[in-house]
Amino acid sequence: MMKKHTVYGYEIVKNINYINERGKLVVLEHHERYDGSGYPNKLKGENISMFARIGCISDVYDAIVSDRVYRKGFLANEAYEFILGGSGTFFDVELVKIFKNNFSIYPLGVCVKLSNGLEGFVVKHNKGLPDKPVVRIIYDEKGNSIQPIEIDLAKQTNITIVNVIV
Repeated sequence: MMKKHTVYGYEIVKNINYINERGKLVVLEHHERYDGSGYPNKLKGENISMFARIGCISDVYDAIVSDRVYRKGFLANEAYEFILGGSGTFFDVELVKIFKNNFSIYPLGVCVKLSNGLEGFVVKHNKGLPDKPVVRIIYDEKGNSIQPIEIDLAKQTNITIVNVIV
């Protein structure tokens, strides 16, 4: 029953004029998998519309990080790793490369605590390294304000982000 939502959704949107054919195919095909293991039609590879292949990655990411009634959402880095692991099977290899190069686990402006005890804000992303942003440090290990310095985690490989501060 659950797997029929794509067909039911398509039936709802197929005659709506302001939704173009690409959008309608996303509704129908967003659970198709690159290796042909998806549904509703077991489409494979290039037979799945490009926008549905993009939608598939987005849908899976959202499903992993979102809270459900039966489980808490996973962390963004866990969803990221799952998608990378599905490259070539569940997901289009080229689209996963684009995802990898444009994805960021830590949005600009988020406050983070580093493994060395320092705290600061993400101020820049390093392309292709979503877990290694540039962080502007404003607090020392004891929580005291300091003269801001920037640490590029792509260059300081012995330091990691251990927590997002809300």
